[in-house]
Amino acid sequence: MKSAKAEGLLALRAAIYARKSTDDSDKSDELKSVAIQIESAQRFAAERGFRVVAEHIYLDDRVSGARISRPALDRMMAALGVRDGKRRGPIDPGALPFDVLIVRDQSRLIRNAHHATRLIDQIVRSGVQLWYYKERKMVQREFNDQLLASVHGQIDSAQRIKASQDAREGLAERALRGYNTGGCVYGYINCPVMGQMASGQQARLYTDFAIDKEQAEIVRRIFRMYADGYGPRKIAKTLNGDPRYAKESRRYFSGERPRKPVVGKRGSGSWAPSAVRDMLRNERYAGHIVFGRWKNDYDEDGEKYRVKADASKIVRTERPDLRIVEPDLWERVQRRIRDEQQSYLLSTSGELHGRPTRGLASRYMLSGLIRCGCCGSSMVISSQPFGSGKTRRMERVFICNYRSHRGSTACSNSLRLRKDRVEHEVLSAIEQQVLTPAVVRAAVRRAIEMKRARDGQHADRPAELRRALAQAEGERERYAKAIALGGPLETLVAKLAECEQREKTLRAELAVVRAPRVPYELGAKRLERTYTERLAHWRELLAAAPERAREAMVALTPAEQPILLTPGKDGGYRLHGATKLGPLLFGDAASPGSAKLASPRGFEPRLPP
Repeated sequence: MKSAKAEGLLALRAAIYARKSTDDSDKSDELKSVAIQIESAQRFAAERGFRVVAEHIYLDDRVSGARISRPALDRMMAALGVRDGKRRGPIDPGALPFDVLIVRDQSRLIRNAHHATRLIDQIVRSGVQLWYYKERKMVQREFNDQLLASVHGQIDSAQRIKASQDAREGLAERALRGYNTGGCVYGYINCPVMGQMASGQQARLYTDFAIDKEQAEIVRRIFRMYADGYGPRKIAKTLNGDPRYAKESRRYFSGERPRKPVVGKRGSGSWAPSAVRDMLRNERYAGHIVFGRWKNDYDEDGEKYRVKADASKIVRTERPDLRIVEPDLWERVQRRIRDEQQSYLLSTSGELHGRPTRGLASRYMLSGLIRCGCCGSSMVISSQPFGSGKTRRMERVFICNYRSHRGSTACSNSLRLRKDRVEHEVLSAIEQQVLTPAVVRAAVRRAIEMKRARDGQHADRPAELRRALAQAEGERERYAKAIALGGPLETLVAKLAECEQREKTLRAELAVVRAPRVPYELGAKRLERTYTERLAHWRELLAAAPERAREAMVALTPAEQPILLTPGKDGGYRLHGATKLGPLLFGDAASPGSAKLASPRGFEPRLPP
């Protein structure tokens, strides 16, 4: 009789994936809660004798199933060796972190007809059993199952599109009545209107607007300031209390600094020129509710983008009771906006120069990779004057985006650092402290340590696999005999297919653990050669043209840990960051984790008042 411990070791390791959508198409309570999905999957695992691995429970909450890239799904697929939709390296069943993946049904896993079959095939091909607990069915790599996955993908995509259309039609109906269709607008208060449902329960029927008198007065003053000739950037700096605009603050805002409210996790509490620009064009302040100028669409990877809607589908409703800006002031502001647009088009021969299209490479190596260490905003490239008289010239410098656009009260970082100097410091640090033989040796040593530890943990794995394989073979034979004797065919066939799949997985894993192992010393030499070649490749990329150097820096720098640039106490500055190959900048004993780089005298430019 096997002990409980032995049974636990032989039980197949199970992962769970649960997802809840962003729309209202998921009507059942189960689909509205990832917690309920997990509980159901755990019960299913217990019934089948699977052992759920806690660290492999993946949750995507409020994420559309149309998206191919989702945080939890990406982590799960990476654990199976699939990154960016492609398999990286050979399939090694013995190295998989789990044997079974449990999902409610295909719609929780993916609702994209273009990629449904491919994603499911990648999961099953890796050697993992894919189970849908609602249907109590395991997906096979057979033609019928692939065809069924494709059909389900088409159905799920059609349901998602219809749900989106229904939701938009409901919002349009609210807009026709002048109600809120979502979000908060400065100057107004959202007022939920409660009522009784057919079931007798109290519920929110819709949301109406009410004018916030204090905020409405700020809106009117912003409009007056713009009508008097000030631009959005100067208005934002005045609102933020920048000392350079104290006179304007006294004239338009009585010397006070109106705070911009933070909604949820959005916003910093300071005013941005873009927010002022949007307010000046918002027809709601003139008493017009407009809905439907833009609509969301999705590409084949499920990524959302906006497109202009058909003009005939735009809903306009008059709400004079919500007017904040009087008609004459509104018209003065709109006339100035039209005049500036016309002037701009004349200066550019009718061409519009907006933001670069997505995916266009930046001209600067560190654009988007450096952030302000004081406020967290991006450090952006700007042209600033250096020197005076005949030696005065314009240079490209890094400056804090918040301070530049919102004023000195939004951020205290007044650094103006030459672009070439910052790039030189970062590249020097990478060259001297990351792309070195010491890093190669440390990486190899770490890899060997991990290999030894894993081998030690799985020393008894071959014997365990042989026992599990013998058990699976015995079960398969019993089910085959039961089928021959005329038992319940559908149930027995499903059980037989399950056993055959388990046998296949166990045989593949046994073949891997039986394979002759490379001696640790020989493996270390191979790794060292590989890492040395890769570091030489990085050096070549960093020394290449700016576009290639930027590609290398984007690949080297973790997105969640950008390089921070912070003013120093002695007038210098510090750069602090990391790379995916190890520390980027090391600090001294007084300031671990950062490098203090003092700028030379006269490095910071003198700006005109």
